[in-house]
Amino acid sequence: MKERLLQVLPHVTALVVFVAISCIYFSPIFDGYQVRQGDIDTYMGMSKELRDLDMLTGEEALWTNSQFGGMPTDQISRQHPGNWLRKIEAVYRLWLPRPVGILFAAMLGFYILCQCLRVNAWLGIVGAVAFGLASWNFLYIGAGHMSKVNAVAYMAPALGGLFLVFRGRLLLGGALLAFFTGMQLAANHFQITYYLLFLFLFVGLGETVRLLRKGELKPWLMSAAVAVAAGLLGVLPNYSNITGTATYGDYSTRGTTELTITPDGVPVETDDGLDRDYILDYSFGEGEVWQVLIPNVKGGRGGMVASDPELAKSLELRKGDPGNYVLRYWGGQRASGGAFYYGAVVCLLFVLGMVLWQSVTRWFILALVLLCFGLSVKDAGGLTDFFLNSVPYFNKFRDTKMILVLVQLLFPLVGVLGLQALLFERDCSAWKMPVLITTGAFSTVALVLAMAPSAFFSFETDNDEAMHRAYLGQQVQMSVQQAYLSGQLQITSMEDYEREVNKRLDPLVEDVLIEVVPIREAIFKADALRTLLFVLFGAALLALTVLGKLPRYGLMAALGLLIMVDLIGVDQRYLNNERNKSQYAHYISDLDRLVPQTPDAADLEIYEAEAPLAVGFDSTRTALLEAYRDRLDSKRDKKNDKVEHAAGFGALTLTTNYRVLKFNSAQGVSRGELTGDGRTPFFHKSISGYHGAKLKRFQELIDWHIEREMDAFTRDVGVLGLQGALNAMHVTNMLNVGYLVLPNDQNGQNQAVRNLFANGPAWFVEDVEVVRSADEEIEELGTTNTKTTALVDQRFESLVPVSIIPDSTAEIFMHRYSPNRISYFTEAETEQFAVFAEVYYPEGWEATIDGKPAEIVRTNYLLRGLTVPAGEHEVVFTYNPTDYASGNTVSAIGSTLVILLLLAGLGMHLRGTLAEGQSGSTVHEVYED
Repeated sequence: MKERLLQVLPHVTALVVFVAISCIYFSPIFDGYQVRQGDIDTYMGMSKELRDLDMLTGEEALWTNSQFGGMPTDQISRQHPGNWLRKIEAVYRLWLPRPVGILFAAMLGFYILCQCLRVNAWLGIVGAVAFGLASWNFLYIGAGHMSKVNAVAYMAPALGGLFLVFRGRLLLGGALLAFFTGMQLAANHFQITYYLLFLFLFVGLGETVRLLRKGELKPWLMSAAVAVAAGLLGVLPNYSNITGTATYGDYSTRGTTELTITPDGVPVETDDGLDRDYILDYSFGEGEVWQVLIPNVKGGRGGMVASDPELAKSLELRKGDPGNYVLRYWGGQRASGGAFYYGAVVCLLFVLGMVLWQSVTRWFILALVLLCFGLSVKDAGGLTDFFLNSVPYFNKFRDTKMILVLVQLLFPLVGVLGLQALLFERDCSAWKMPVLITTGAFSTVALVLAMAPSAFFSFETDNDEAMHRAYLGQQVQMSVQQAYLSGQLQITSMEDYEREVNKRLDPLVEDVLIEVVPIREAIFKADALRTLLFVLFGAALLALTVLGKLPRYGLMAALGLLIMVDLIGVDQRYLNNERNKSQYAHYISDLDRLVPQTPDAADLEIYEAEAPLAVGFDSTRTALLEAYRDRLDSKRDKKNDKVEHAAGFGALTLTTNYRVLKFNSAQGVSRGELTGDGRTPFFHKSISGYHGAKLKRFQELIDWHIEREMDAFTRDVGVLGLQGALNAMHVTNMLNVGYLVLPNDQNGQNQAVRNLFANGPAWFVEDVEVVRSADEEIEELGTTNTKTTALVDQRFESLVPVSIIPDSTAEIFMHRYSPNRISYFTEAETEQFAVFAEVYYPEGWEATIDGKPAEIVRTNYLLRGLTVPAGEHEVVFTYNPTDYASGNTVSAIGSTLVILLLLAGLGMHLRGTLAEGQSGSTVHEVYED
């Protein structure tokens, strides 16, 4: 009995350690706070209509009109009731709240991987802590990329299942591989899943070579067959999500365009996938991969030095010193929130593991690590470009440095396997020279980087002057404007204004540029010295062990503590839980998470104009208000105005059907203004939004017409007048943009402008023009009066009237709105063609006229059209994806099979363990290479 307890003790300890670390790190979660996450705030905007409908009726919205005119919810908030693994996930996480449960799952998953490889349990805890506390996890939890971190958490145990399969444990290995592959897919981040396939491939090749070198062809064939079958079985619970995403992907920005030219007349590349520059926006520049060892190798995160008071203090900068205005980040990414730091000690252990772990598989892992480093960099014409152009699906995903999540897993894995060999497979003293030479060489590299960084890095870039002029120019412009408004400065023309700005800006930029190299080098050296110290401590511990001065369990405890101190020290830079005047620096209240946005003057102006006209508004608002209050614990929060606003605007969205277009700048349209707006969809249906996979045709409409119409409006409103400029926005008007939000009126508030020229939810046209190509359709759209003429592709020609007899008395109006169902009433004396300000999407939208099926016509490149017979009729659009129900059935069957296989595998394993215990044997199988 005592022996059995001793065997269980490390596993229980592991759970306690993982729970303790997760709960302590995210302790504010248990005090009623939530992590401040920009992307989650954005998600709360794009999904608000969905959540409001669910709270109001319990119905799931499969479509939303809250952003980009309308899109499926497949990659926003689609539920998949057939995937039962999602329900098991809560149990696996011990019902811990997010993100506490995600961090716990990451460490537990790595521990399971170590157990699959027969790594000592205490050593497995050390590796799990190293994997869980890697700064990548906290960077992306802080940013709100929860699905991404969740997907990474299940990579390790899935790999453990693969190892077990190739090590002869077919049933248990296959069960774990199927289960955790299913869990990883359920996290719903296909980019991470795609990279997981690289991990499976390289490890599978390594294990193949290992078995074939031993002449074990039959065991390899069995293992390979089980691995493939288990992987495919793990896909089945996620069938509904995968098929829905695949269907939508063909119509999204990841799909293929029908256009052959760009708005500028340049031929369109025929390859599908994302634009190369867009993919590489956030990939590393030269030398930036060193951040896995030295976090601030390129400055760490963006912003000026002054934005980090502790950094400015450490550099002994006083207020007003030019060094405060130096941009600390100088890498190749468009922006940086922080470093992918895996730990100085972990990097040391990886190198040591490559020497000590005597397995052929380690060479395939090394090849994968080097490949990941290569693909993380934007090397024009090099390895990354080759993969973008030649490797299937690689160009479907943005930000190639994300593949470094594999390195995050492999570094501690190889490290603990090396320590396993050092501490448990032979006498430590037998490894004396390899350990001393390896640690000495690694320490030397760290020493050289810390002492002579200028030998490797220049600490400046070609665009430093331009970047600093742009950053500092904003401050200088503001100071000039304030001086002018206060009467301290006389400006009579734009030339005077620009002259004054340059007069102040030029010397400031010159002074700052002088400080760029010494400031950045100082930042680098401070972190390089930090890394050196941790490397030396780690090397000393290993040296003491091989010299017989430190017992192996003492080494494991010391390394675990050292790794924890090292990683948490960097993690705290990006996500801490310190209080600041009774508020958490990186946390917000439950109320601010539920309602992250506050309406401004323009939002309230629209609300006051529309609410009295909305049918059913009052009852909808009352029901939503009660639902919101039920989700809050604090009585004070329940009475907060933000809750009132959330319910009111939610009711307005569900009882009306206007759209809003917001201008962020009075000077014109900035790149990303329409595609980076996570706020407007929280209050209104919008033609802007924020999503990584919007409909391609809507993006093309933005590129060809909407941005140009916004620029034209800004330019021409002073000449044509407000209404004249609105009347010229034919494409914007056809999207039923009932309000424009313009920035900064005389009182400094945004203002709402009613667009009297919006086409409305639906309208009858006088003429239908058939076009022969997508190019012709989108080009003519900019010059077509969309109120009177509809453009229809020739493929739909048979569905439109040959001629239309105009009827001035004809009427069409929206009767009832819901995300999944919209109804209209029509009345006309003759057959008419109606255009609806709703996005055309052929995979699920169905139309009926008086209950009889009707064919939907893609109209004006993006919208829906319908031929309506004479008389009075009810037109109903219903969104019912045909593969949704069948997909959930397949998912349920797949879930059942995976769960049964898991129970069988665990049952057989437990039975074997108990039998081993009854026989008195304590011998564990050691996998030989």
